[in-house]
Amino acid sequence: MTSDIMEKDILLNHATEAWNACLEIIKNKVTEKGFDTWFLPVRPLALENDVLRLLLPNQACYEQLEGHYVDILAEALTTVIGENAQLEYQISQKISMDSTPAKQEPVKPFIRQTFDSNLNEEYTFDNFVEGDCNRMSKAAAISIAERPGIVYNPLLVFGDVGLGKTHLVQAIGNHVKAKYPEKNVYYISSEKFIGQFVDAIRENAVQNFNKFYQQIDVLIVDDVQFFSGKEKTQENFFHIFNGLYINKKAIILTSDCPPKDLKGLEERLVSRFSSGLTVDVQLPDYETRLAILERKIAVGNDVVPSEVLQYIAQNVATNIRELEGCLVSLLARSSLEKRTIDLALAKEVLTNIMRNKPKEASIETIQIVVAQHFDLSIDDLNGSSRKKDIALARQVAMYLCKKLTQNSYKIIGNKFGNRDHSTVVHAFQTIDNLLKNDKKLKETLSLIEFQIGQK
Repeated sequence: MTSDIMEKDILLNHATEAWNACLEIIKNKVTEKGFDTWFLPVRPLALENDVLRLLLPNQACYEQLEGHYVDILAEALTTVIGENAQLEYQISQKISMDSTPAKQEPVKPFIRQTFDSNLNEEYTFDNFVEGDCNRMSKAAAISIAERPGIVYNPLLVFGDVGLGKTHLVQAIGNHVKAKYPEKNVYYISSEKFIGQFVDAIRENAVQNFNKFYQQIDVLIVDDVQFFSGKEKTQENFFHIFNGLYINKKAIILTSDCPPKDLKGLEERLVSRFSSGLTVDVQLPDYETRLAILERKIAVGNDVVPSEVLQYIAQNVATNIRELEGCLVSLLARSSLEKRTIDLALAKEVLTNIMRNKPKEASIETIQIVVAQHFDLSIDDLNGSSRKKDIALARQVAMYLCKKLTQNSYKIIGNKFGNRDHSTVVHAFQTIDNLLKNDKKLKETLSLIEFQIGQK
């Protein structure tokens, strides 16, 4: 019994020394009020095997430490204890210096984790073609990437579809990751954020959902206009936004219009979006369009006569996505039909595109064209077979349904044998990742889109 008491005293002494050393570091990094409110009431209990166990006065203290001060805690612990340092919390409603608190189950902290940033590494500032249409936006993005959370926070980039907003904001994320590898960068579309939040509600895990987002240093959310009409999502994002902003974490957003024109969003959220810098990207001029095509050709090591590139740049003035789509269609036609790329082929491709100006395809049409291309039946796509060729065709069809229609993941899943929305999300991400390196698959999808009437 005596040896147990001695061992506990030793662990307590070690914990007290370590925690006092941590406090010396922490007090120089937080406000005096924050230090007095959230750190001074904490009592060390034990330090064993690099795990520091602390007694907290209440749940609010736990939420503050893990929600707002996790970086500072991690830095202090690493300095004092070492790289393998961990925290374990115990919560008590009453702390007494002369009494031993009632035994409670330890509360596991929300562990700061390394996670996939969801960034496309191909989106960098180096391959972002600058022109009059986006010069200010790029300059602002570079400034933020150099000093995330310090300048122009938040940043909202707006413009029509296909003008390079996603490329620009992901370039910020990739630059930050390269320059500040210790920072957590996270890119997400608004639709996926909504899906995550719905899942968190269903699984009674909203608190963990919010804590996950509070550990992000650079949050990039694409297409925030889709928050429209989602009241609970807006309310929750409002609190996430505030927590990140207060802690000087960078918030980067995109939308299809300036904040004042966002419909269906709470005024307080629109106000937050407007509180930083708002910049736009516009339609590229001829010189910028030509430079984009030349960069695309150089990256792919393809050979296209200059007069063909000039013809495309002159005749496709809608957006960058359609401009690049025309080039991809041209390359695909040349490869699949074994034809030389010349002005005649370019005119033929563009004539077909103009004649079949994209109107939204239906899920049913996409299923029919994909099934025919892969020599399968609609039942194969909607069935349960996991054969490699059928699974790939099914994923391609789901990917195109999401890309070419306005239907949600849930609706698409229902059309494919009542599958869950997560299956469609996985299919989209799988094909999207494959397209980064699989040139043959890229050509196949371009041809299918052409057959659907979207290319």
